[in-house]
Amino acid sequence: MNKFLITVIIASIILTTSSFQFFAQSAGQPTSVTLKVSVISPQDGVTLTHFPTKLEVKVTRGGFPIEGARVQFWMQGGSHDADMHNAFLTKSDSSGLAYLTLQNPNTLDEGQFIWYADAILPGFRGGASQVISFYNSFSSNKASISGGNVSTDQKEYSLGNGVDISISGNVNNYHLGEPVIIKITSPSGKIDGLYPVVSYLGAFQTPYNLGQNSKLGIYNVIVYHKYTVSSTSTFHVVK
Repeated sequence: MNKFLITVIIASIILTTSSFQFFAQSAGQPTSVTLKVSVISPQDGVTLTHFPTKLEVKVTRGGFPIEGARVQFWMQGGSHDADMHNAFLTKSDSSGLAYLTLQNPNTLDEGQFIWYADAILPGFRGGASQVISFYNSFSSNKASISGGNVSTDQKEYSLGNGVDISISGNVNNYHLGEPVIIKITSPSGKIDGLYPVVSYLGAFQTPYNLGQNSKLGIYNVIVYHKYTVSSTSTFHVVK
């Protein structure tokens, strides 16, 4: 096969590929475009001087804002340097903006932090922002844990063949990197479950299953954070 023929074949492949891509775009088919995640604030290297502090990013595609993208904020620093924490999960608004708000000094240790955000949306390649640093000059010891809330999706459950319960709530003055623990005690007073749960800046939700042989009566739900009781609740199990 001579060089001229090889060149013609390659050119034909390129033209065919280009024509297919043009047809797909003209027909309104989704293309694999990467989302862009840009940091709006704070600027890289700043020192936090007040709370609440807002971390803000914008999700775009081709310069246009993207609404409804799933945005996750990731953070590392303080006394938890070894771990990058999934700190917050949200969606971009109609302007393409997404926020993580640090409500109080107790959320973070004193020291240097880095963070970034990534975004995904069906039909597009996910994107991630640049990594940004800031220094938190506030000690987490200046504030103490003070309450929160916890509840179940119902107050009374009929046992039957078993039941699935949804437990949700929020820890006030949540401290990044410290686990939220849910303890459940049965009507006999014995510990029926002790679970660390995933928390996004203090908010949590977790399922809890009761088998058909579980005890009837009042169950207690106790939420711990930083070894302190944050909130309590109860639910009643009947036949």
